[in-house]
Amino acid sequence: MKFNRIISIILSAIITVTLLTACEKTESVAEETTVSETTAKYSDEELELMAQDMPEIVFVMSHHYDNSNIVGYYVTNTGEIKLYDFRQIAPDETYEIPDVYDRLEEAVCPEITSYMYWNEDFYQKEKITEKDLLQINNDELIKQYKKLLLVDCNNEMIIYDSML
Repeated sequence: MKFNRIISIILSAIITVTLLTACEKTESVAEETTVSETTAKYSDEELELMAQDMPEIVFVMSHHYDNSNIVGYYVTNTGEIKLYDFRQIAPDETYEIPDVYDRLEEAVCPEITSYMYWNEDFYQKEKITEKDLLQINNDELIKQYKKLLLVDCNNEMIIYDSML
């Protein structure tokens, strides 16, 4: 269960950070066209150098429910996962990550309650605490960050609406 949660956190964070890189929605690329690492815009050496200079906050995942403020997780460049909840410090506001990216540490908290819904009438609460979180292996963090750097913002961006 914890492993699945960590994988969900990482994948959601990658999607969120990808959305924050200001990619533009463009026309679809032909289906037979694929991007390989050999045609990537950065060499392995360049990726290695950029990975050594990761930002302090590498990946961010954010949720908001019923027009409430954002709540979620973020991954630091040391692989630590931290919970944040702006509902606690600004209950009457509604922020998006670009508005508060540099203020995430202000909203760090020991636990959050997230809501998952199965249909319009049934909500399930899930409480996540600091004890539930694991530290991400440095090699895996670097590997995922390099994948993020290879995202080509000129390709079509497909937005999925999904719950954790």
